[in-house]
Amino acid sequence: MMKKMKITRIFTFCLSVYFLSVFFEAGRLLAYEKTFIHLGISLFSGFMFILSLLVIGYWVYSEEKEKNNLKVKFGLYEWFYNLPINVIARSKAMKQSHNVSGLPRQHFVPPRNDKEVVA
Repeated sequence: MMKKMKITRIFTFCLSVYFLSVFFEAGRLLAYEKTFIHLGISLFSGFMFILSLLVIGYWVYSEEKEKNNLKVKFGLYEWFYNLPINVIARSKAMKQSHNVSGLPRQHFVPPRNDKEVVA
């Protein structure tokens, strides 16, 4: 079963790849031109790359925490997870998921093999 991909997560991943390439390009220009003209771009793109990785990491952390499958607690993610705005958002999501859980579920039943096996 393939997990449903969210467009915000794909977009954040693409941004992280873009900012990493900008960071290396600005570093290359700094070394080649031997000036500090591109230092601001390098610092900004490095910061945005790290920020996007932290966001992606938080999404993974929160999903694992909701599944009770967390191996190691990370202080920054715990603090953000327990913020009041996140608690409210999670409670709204739980209310919506409880409405869906009342629907009948279809279970997968493998097809029977009625052919006799001749040995």
